[in-house]
Amino acid sequence: ASNCGVPCAAYYRTPPRNSLFSLTLRKIAHFWIENPIVSKIIRGWTLSKILQIIRTRLFQQTQQVAGSGTRGVLTLMHPMEVVLKHYNFNAQDEALLPELAETILPIQDRFADDFYQFLLEDSYTAAYFRSQGAIKKRKATITSWLQDILTSRYDNQLLIKLVRIGKVHVKIGLEGHYVNAAMGFIRRYLQSHLNRVVSDAVKRESLMETLDKALDISLDIMTSSYREAELKKVFISQRVEFWMVKWAERLMHGLNLILMVGLVAMAVGVAGLLASDLYYALTDSLEKGVIKALGSILILWMMMELLHTQVEQLKGGKFHVRIFVDLALVAFIRKVFVASIDQKDAVSFGLLLGGLLVLGIIYFLIGRSEKQIL
Repeated sequence: ASNCGVPCAAYYRTPPRNSLFSLTLRKIAHFWIENPIVSKIIRGWTLSKILQIIRTRLFQQTQQVAGSGTRGVLTLMHPMEVVLKHYNFNAQDEALLPELAETILPIQDRFADDFYQFLLEDSYTAAYFRSQGAIKKRKATITSWLQDILTSRYDNQLLIKLVRIGKVHVKIGLEGHYVNAAMGFIRRYLQSHLNRVVSDAVKRESLMETLDKALDISLDIMTSSYREAELKKVFISQRVEFWMVKWAERLMHGLNLILMVGLVAMAVGVAGLLASDLYYALTDSLEKGVIKALGSILILWMMMELLHTQVEQLKGGKFHVRIFVDLALVAFIRKVFVASIDQKDAVSFGLLLGGLLVLGIIYFLIGRSEKQIL
């Protein structure tokens, strides 16, 4: 308790041990003793150093959240030290930044004027600057960005600032293509300036290499917001699609079960019809009863085929269109049986035979096409 600089043990002795107030004080004392930031303050660390630790920890927590694949402020960016490593931005480049700033910043106002003149030449980008006030504000923005990449320390604080710039571009609806095109103009403009003012070829090459790395890093971080926005769209669409497919599959499965119950009920009904036809054959007219019973047997056989097909489909089997042609054929054959004993006229009987012929042709063509597919 003495390490915290206050009589922390007193917090444990005051109110009753199990009271809410006591538990609160115990947590405060524990925070005071155990928290590393507090202990560093006690040891005399500066406020800026403490804030830097807090920013770093917040950034690391953001990266952990981003690792889950959904949320986070910087979901697609690595920490700045990793970005610098990928672009080979080393201590030599950092040492050249002050000299690069001394060479470029004196022309920042002229650069801002020429840059926005370039933007105003295109009707798409010019639409974002409809007033002189907007142009003036954006000129201040571009000069501030130039100062940041040439004079700031390349840490996570700069990374967050560049990500915010990218998010503004996404928010106003600026297409990423124009950000890349604008960066190309900036690169050519600043390289041309270095070619004019730096006479030493070796020094000029080193400065240009550092400038290219700084611009590439800035562009990469700013355009990460576009990738993040696109990822969110894909993520949301995939999530919606997943739930739609999931519920559609459940609905289809339920409807298939209902269809199965309906087919079973119809099969029972056809079996009752067959029993009725047999009873008619035994008690009334044997000839008519037998013919009707033959038709009922065909329909019962067809119901069995439908049930078999439905069971196979529920198990993941292939859906066969030919089963419906089979059903139509059986229905027409039964009608032909019934028409032969009901003394139908020649025209009606001929139409039944013609329909049966057409269904036979369709059945043949479907069977032939299925064989070719196999």
